[in-house]
Amino acid sequence: MKLSSTLAVLAAGFSVIGSAQAFGSFEKWVAARQPIQLEAGVTREIKDLLSPKVRAEFEKAVANLSARDKDAIIDPNGKLFDPEAQYVSVEGDHEWKAPGPGDIRGPCPGLNVLSNHGYFNRDGTVGLTQAIEVVSQVYGISPELGGVLSAYAVVFTGNILDGTWSIGGPF
Repeated sequence: MKLSSTLAVLAAGFSVIGSAQAFGSFEKWVAARQPIQLEAGVTREIKDLLSPKVRAEFEKAVANLSARDKDAIIDPNGKLFDPEAQYVSVEGDHEWKAPGPGDIRGPCPGLNVLSNHGYFNRDGTVGLTQAIEVVSQVYGISPELGGVLSAYAVVFTGNILDGTWSIGGPF
């Protein structure tokens, strides 16, 4: 018993030492990277993988971003809290309403909130472009990440033909 616990402690120690050494090289790798630019690098690579219809919707969503959103993608300090620029309305069309009998809700509270407040369709279905725009506007998620996550949802739980998906699984 003592031997196995000693070996476990040694193994844990060696893994921490290896992690610390790897962190130094990872830190150098991060420092050498160029900032993400909206129309080059990562975005361009992602756009090259998209079908023409999805690419057009992605470019439409990116065109609707404000200058602040574009700066935040490039400048990590652009994500500092600004109550006026980051105001999200929960009044009028975006007032909370409980889901109706046929409405779809899922396990993600963030997506459920978007439907309950009318940012997504209140029935729980959402289109690719709408999802990219809304998660960028409400949660400040970059259009690249929003596009990848929305495309994933369309492929695995949605309707590929019309580019829609459900926040609660297949529909």
